[in-house]
Amino acid sequence: MLVGLSLKLLGSFEIKFEPDFKLMIGNLFSNFYEEFIYRGVLYAALIKFWKRPLMASIGSSIVFCQGHTQYPTLILSLVFLSGLYWCFLTLRSNSIIPSWISHCTLDFIADSIFVV
Repeated sequence: MLVGLSLKLLGSFEIKFEPDFKLMIGNLFSNFYEEFIYRGVLYAALIKFWKRPLMASIGSSIVFCQGHTQYPTLILSLVFLSGLYWCFLTLRSNSIIPSWISHCTLDFIADSIFVV
């Protein structure tokens, strides 16, 4: 919903339900890679370095945003907030699997409904 509202404010999208199954398959792999790198490796290293999960979450989410600079600033802020949420899931579960599932679910929905 936030993604759609943000795009609506930017005036750069239309709503259609057009699932792209090839994109969904690609997202399974690319999202796993992102979760492994940003939450599994970087977030874990920052927690060990700073010993403060909140600071590690912020640092990891900022770096995560650097991989998504193709989006407008408003969407990038949602990417940052999503990164924080996925860090929380990773910390809470001690696994990247819940954040990967959440990431895939978000991308499946957003990529199937919002056409930019």
